[in-house]
Amino acid sequence: MQTKSITWFVLAALLFCPPAAYAEDLYLALHTSGEGQYLVEGRFWTPADAPTVWSTLSDYDHLPSFVLSLKTSKVQERSSDSLLIDQVADGRALLFFHRRIHVRLQVHEHPFDEIVFEDISHRDFVSYSGSWHILAAAGGGSWVDYRLQAKPNFFAPGPIARQSFQKMAKELLMSVESEIVRRGHLDSTFLCCSQHSEKNSRVH
Repeated sequence: MQTKSITWFVLAALLFCPPAAYAEDLYLALHTSGEGQYLVEGRFWTPADAPTVWSTLSDYDHLPSFVLSLKTSKVQERSSDSLLIDQVADGRALLFFHRRIHVRLQVHEHPFDEIVFEDISHRDFVSYSGSWHILAAAGGGSWVDYRLQAKPNFFAPGPIARQSFQKMAKELLMSVESEIVRRGHLDSTFLCCSQHSEKNSRVH
């Protein structure tokens, strides 16, 4: 889905399993190029099934209720094959960098499988596109893959921009992960570390 600067964005407290335990099943990597292009790849495991994961990821109008960096998210248009979603997010790094980020995402859905998004406003990004992908885990539950490619059209020193992208992506994944468990009324304490045998299948 086209995610609003993604920040697609992020974070609520977990009742059943502490974030430290979830970190065992969360992968995140940030790659940069000399041309100001950023690639974020993330993956986490959840004890929830695909319908529960899907209902969380596709609840676009309510994303700000559990993604802290996302200030607004509103579906503006919906057709048989796509949606238009306006999103505003806060990008922060260190103690002094703050920027309000705007995206208009064109989103294509493949129910219970994948959400693909792209910013078509080009207001704050030269390019901004990505996806969420849901995969059944061999040991039960689901793997959730996240990918974002973005090139900002505003200036920020490399280390600051990198930290901002990394912070927002980590908060996004942890927040979505926590919300999925909350909505599924799942007690994952006995499962949250059971997927280690699949770690080598994660995005590298």
